[in-house]
Amino acid sequence: MGEVITLDPQTMEALAGVMQLRSPLEAALAKFNEPKPAPEVKPEVKPPADVAPMAEGIAGGLASFELQGLPIGQAAVGGFVAVMATELIDGFLAKQNNLLRAGAKGLVALGAMRYGKGVLGSVGAKAVALFVLYDALRDVVPFDTLAKNLTARVSGVLPTRGLAQGSVREAERVLRNAQGGIGASYYQGVV
Repeated sequence: MGEVITLDPQTMEALAGVMQLRSPLEAALAKFNEPKPAPEVKPEVKPPADVAPMAEGIAGGLASFELQGLPIGQAAVGGFVAVMATELIDGFLAKQNNLLRAGAKGLVALGAMRYGKGVLGSVGAKAVALFVLYDALRDVVPFDTLAKNLTARVSGVLPTRGLAQGSVREAERVLRNAQGGIGASYYQGVV
């Protein structure tokens, strides 16, 4: 039990160094383990119930209306605003090429996403941007004509209502083209 261990001078120096490190290390650990003051609790401020819908824009409440999960409000608000915007662009730029109209509609969609949230709410602004971008794509790629030609070939009937609307004369022209194959473009004019 009473054995004496002799250490060489290098080991003694190393142990002395460890002992010197021990006191700063203990001080750091003691400081780390000190109880911290409780964080300051700030009261949560909620707007009154009648102000909350305004936070999502004037039309935000209508745009978020859903029935059985169907986004009816988005379709109504987004569709109406998008149709108004695209019809104005098509009216003002009627004599311009399709790419310029598509570019203008792309800028309107970007503006709807950036600045329309205050009026339409985030849901309504996104719906407007989606509808306007689709119309911009229709200016560049004639989705309407492609859809009409494909449905005419499959069903033999071409409705004049729906997303790919047209006149009865246009329906007759598309049906004639469908009988001979997918052909004439919507932008080539109506017979």
